Amino acid sequence: MSENKSQKKRIWFITILILLVLLLISLFVSGRRGKIVYREYLSEDILTVDGEKLQLGDLAMYIAYEELKVEDEAAAYDYYDTNKYWNLHTSGRFVKEVAKTHVIEMAVHDEIFYRQAMAEKLTLDEKEEEQLRSRQEDFWTDMTEEQQERLGVDKAEIDRQLEKAALAQKYQNQIAAENNSDFDGYSAGAEPYEQILKEHKYKLNEKLWDRVDFGNIILNH
Repeated sequence: MSENKSQKKRIWFITILILLVLLLISLFVSGRRGKIVYREYLSEDILTVDGEKLQLGDLAMYIAYEELKVEDEAAAYDYYDTNKYWNLHTSGRFVKEVAKTHVIEMAVHDEIFYRQAMAEKLTLDEKEEEQLRSRQEDFWTDMTEEQQERLGVDKAEIDRQLEKAALAQKYQNQIAAENNSDFDGYSAGAEPYEQILKEHKYKLNEKLWDRVDFGNIILNH
């Protein structure tokens, strides 16, 4: 009798184990299926800043920049397995999650400051135009052809995004000078900028953003 009970317990244990494994596989597969191919969703609304909508493609420059920056850090951490750094858990969050948040913070910051620059009719001077052209050229040389294809955004669009960022930077320099502060004081996350941010409204399409497989857009981990 005790042998039958023991056998039943083993069967029960094995059954539960199999069910748990199947559940984990199901969760993994559904999670992967939930991720999107970035270049196929470029026209989807992702951010609303002060009532104006930005599409996923409008974030392409920030996404590529942040992925390449983190990958450089990851290579310094472990050249042979950069995925280790991407999945590093620090200060309660994964590096991948922090970097993904930075993309949104930079996009919101530059959108607000770009519009302020337009309102004040700021333009780039000759030297700033030259610096912009250099950044535009560097953006493409920093990526392989495969990475450019994975991003799915053409040069004209990236050039536009970089120009907007340059004008946002010019406004940032101006407001820093007006308040006897340094440039970094008005970067995303800094306290003076956070006070400005409170005067604006932005909303993230979290459902779509959660499906963006950050770290695997122009890269492949």
